[in-house]
Amino acid sequence: MRIRHPSDYCLNCNFKISRRSNYCPRCGQENTDYKYAIWYLLYESVNNYLNLDSQFFRSVFPFLFRPGHLTVKFIEGRRKLYVNPIRLYLIVSIVFFFVFSQAIDLDNSNLQITNQKELDEAFGKYVLKDSTKSLEELEGMLKEKGVIVEISDLDSVAYQVPVKVKTELLSNSLDTMGTTTASVFGANYEFNQSKAYLVWMRQPYMTPDAFLDSLNATEKNFWNRKAAAQLLKIGQTSNPKIIINEVIENISIMFFILIPFFALLLKLFYLNSKKLYYNHLIFSLHLHTYLFFIAAIFLGISFFYESKLALLEYGLLIFTIYVLLMFRRVYKQGWIKTIFKTILLFNIYLVVITIFSILEVFASLLTF
Repeated sequence: MRIRHPSDYCLNCNFKISRRSNYCPRCGQENTDYKYAIWYLLYESVNNYLNLDSQFFRSVFPFLFRPGHLTVKFIEGRRKLYVNPIRLYLIVSIVFFFVFSQAIDLDNSNLQITNQKELDEAFGKYVLKDSTKSLEELEGMLKEKGVIVEISDLDSVAYQVPVKVKTELLSNSLDTMGTTTASVFGANYEFNQSKAYLVWMRQPYMTPDAFLDSLNATEKNFWNRKAAAQLLKIGQTSNPKIIINEVIENISIMFFILIPFFALLLKLFYLNSKKLYYNHLIFSLHLHTYLFFIAAIFLGISFFYESKLALLEYGLLIFTIYVLLMFRRVYKQGWIKTIFKTILLFNIYLVVITIFSILEVFASLLTF
């Protein structure tokens, strides 16, 4: 039997209580002072962890091998036996986005020279390999800029020309190309698309107003100045991984918004099921949790398996079977109705995901 050390008042809310009271009538905290039993802090922490752990491990098998079981039991009210759907989703999604970020990780040695590589490739394509100029003319152009190189090996020349000279010659060559017209953010623009991307966006001294002038903007306002500033930020960043990380972080937010939306689609597809929106939300949470789980597993395997297409096919097959079984168990309809509704529902949802993804990338580029 555990020895208690009661007090005359609650240590949590200072409410006066009797020593014979086991719990505070105001806040419910146990009436004992654990400073006399330091070991209890460790006991309580371990006990809480084991309770969560037992819930979690009790949920693993039905979650993986009994599609829809957790959803049905949670809807029935058996919420203490299995881990909370939101907690399960958060655990799995954290693992997924970690694996996802590693799977698309870029070689750090290349990140710092991405812009330089693009400049070299553009210089080779639009200047050195210009069919309208002979090798002698190219050699003369470079000599005028104070650059003496062996022009016979065009592939090696790009690495020997200083960046300033490269940019200037590239800009002159791009001037001969056609222009693009556009109308966005309340203004009209006429510009050379390649020059805007390869030259103007890369200049460290370029300001948003100067960039808009280069694009021949008919008007400057808050929105196109903001867009110009972000385009320059993208073009001048020396580490594209910053942008990639921003996009990945916002993907997690995007799916947290899409989960309730998917539940709304379920509500519309199963109006006659008499299930509450809350029930569909639990289903949506468990389904997206499994989506992240299976994606994390196959992304992890992709580190050691060369055939990415085969992995994608296996993953989609397993996920499709799981989803059909999940719909069948929870909504209890025949196979024909289940297959038809699932296919139609996911076609609609894929369109929604595509739209949200485009908006998410656009938002990421505007806010990073």
